[in-house]
This record gives sequence, structure tokens and C-alpha cells, in this order.
Amino acid sequence: MPKLTKPFCETVAPPAEGYQIHWDDKVPGYGLRVTATGVRAFVAQGRVKGKAVNMTIGRFGLYTEDQARKRAQSLLQQMRDGIDPRDVKREDEAMSITLRQVADAYFARPGMLKASTIAEMNRHVEQVFAKWKDRPIASLTPAECRKRFEEMATKGLRGKGPAPVQATIAFTTLRTLCRWAADEYRKRDGKPTIEVNPVAMLKADLKKHAGKPRDRSIEADQIGMFWNWLQDARGRAQDAMASAGVDLIMFLALTGARKMEGATLQWRNVNLDEGWWHIEDPKNSNPVWLPLSQQARDLLTERQGQSDSAYVFPSRSKTGHMGDPRAALEGSVS
Repeated sequence: MPKLTKPFCETVAPPAEGYQIHWDDKVPGYGLRVTATGVRAFVAQGRVKGKAVNMTIGRFGLYTEDQARKRAQSLLQQMRDGIDPRDVKREDEAMSITLRQVADAYFARPGMLKASTIAEMNRHVEQVFAKWKDRPIASLTPAECRKRFEEMATKGLRGKGPAPVQATIAFTTLRTLCRWAADEYRKRDGKPTIEVNPVAMLKADLKKHAGKPRDRSIEADQIGMFWNWLQDARGRAQDAMASAGVDLIMFLALTGARKMEGATLQWRNVNLDEGWWHIEDPKNSNPVWLPLSQQARDLLTERQGQSDSAYVFPSRSKTGHMGDPRAALEGSVS
């Protein structure tokens, strides 16, 4: 058997068909595979617990003969020690997967997340964790997470002021991605690549900074004043955006709908004749048909024909529908 040398690797003739492996005469199990098309690649072949294992080291040219020989010796020694190099490779790949790659895989699961949820979680990955997104997710530490959380909670994303709620939401996203990665990516012994979720250590911090839920309800004795204010604002709306913003708030008040359920409502999901509206994709993923009060029907009837948009509350944004009605009010109602 010829000893694999650079001249041999360069000049050995390809077989007429298929491939041929030329084995080294100094390192058993180390060879050069040459295909009929002339592709030359170094290989290592051995057995692990009686099972044949074949590993491609890499192409001649990308590896020198000396580099390939040393790599082959390492792989063959692993096999003699009862370790399958393929398992080691899979573990190395799992341990090196980045936060960005984990997020992309998590978002790509069909039918699991709404587009709005993906957009919000992705915003945290790209902004709050911008310096970490290309790092292996398994390398994140509790100390780093605590430091970054405190930065967000006390200074905000751009250092303009405290943002404890956003910090809590962002690290809830990171905790979810770490938990999923722990289930999805395993070491060769079956243990998760992330054995301790680095965000789990922040449980007390998250609770401390989350604070009490904001009370967004309107006192009973203020409802009339609030409604009169909306009616007045509606009459003073300076453009279609402001009008849609006021009407959206009124619709939410009349129906109890969530903001985005009202903002994304399309005319095809409204039946004014029969007096109902339809939420195709609510937060709990169970489509529902809800009745419209006479006031809500009157409000929507007035909105019909005001634009050719498919949305009941349109805007000039990229989405085509109203997002935050407060912006329209602040910018267009004096």
C-alpha cells in the first residue's frame, strides 16, 4: 500500500467509475478517497464497539496531507477509546449553535407562533441581545444575564431612562429560547446543552422589576366623562388617521376587545346587518363570533365608505391598519 504523500495525492489516477480508497501504510484506517470525477478527500475508518464508523476528514487541498494524517490519528484514537467521532461532532455543533440560530429555528416551527409574537421576540434578540445573538447560546451565564437585565431595568435600551417592564419582557423571551434550546439540542450522553437556564437565576429580579400590573380600568363615575371626551375628540379630528384612532378607542371601549383585535379588524369579518363581528385569530387561537351593541353598529356604519381599505381602522403605516391609536390622537387632535 502506498504511503500517502502530497505527490501521490496529486497524481493518483481516478477509477473508471465510483470511487477507490487508497490506504496509508503507516496509519491503519487512514486513507484517500478518489472518485471517478477526480474528487480527492481524506477519510478515517475504524470500529466503535464492533460497529463500523466511516468519517470524511476533508478534501485534499483544503487539508494538507500532514493535517489530514494528524486529524485521522485523533479520530481513530477516539474510536479505539469507544467514542464515536460523529457523536462528538454533533455535540460540538449543538454546543456552538448561536442565539440567533436558536431563535430562527424556534420561529420557524409551523403554526406555533403568531407573526406579531415572532416580531416582538425577534426585536428583543436583535436589539436587547444584539451583542449576544451570534454567540453560542450555551455560553450565556447567569452573571451576564443579571448584568444586562439591570442595565435595561435602570437605563433602558438606549440609556434614556429605566425600562423595567421591557427588561422583564425581553428576558422572558430569552428564558423561553434557552428552555427550548435545552430540549432541542443535546450532548452525546443525552444531557441538554443548557443544563441550567441562565435566566432562571433572575426569577427574583424579574419579579422585583416587573412591579404591580398597571390598572388600566376607568372608574365607574368617570365613564361618562371619558365617553364625552372621545365624542369631542372625534368631532375635532384633523385627518382620517386621527378619526380612525378615536374610533378604534371607542370600538375597544364598546366591545372589550384587545387593542390588536380591534386594530386588525377587517370589513370581511363584520356583519352590520346581523350585528356581529368575527375574530379570526384571537390570543387563545380559538376563533370567535361576537355580538355588536347598537352603539358599536352605529360607529362602524359611520366608518363604512370612508376609505377603500380592507381594514376597519386603516392607517398609512406599512401594515395598513391602525397600530397605536394614541399616536394618531397626539399628532392630529388639538
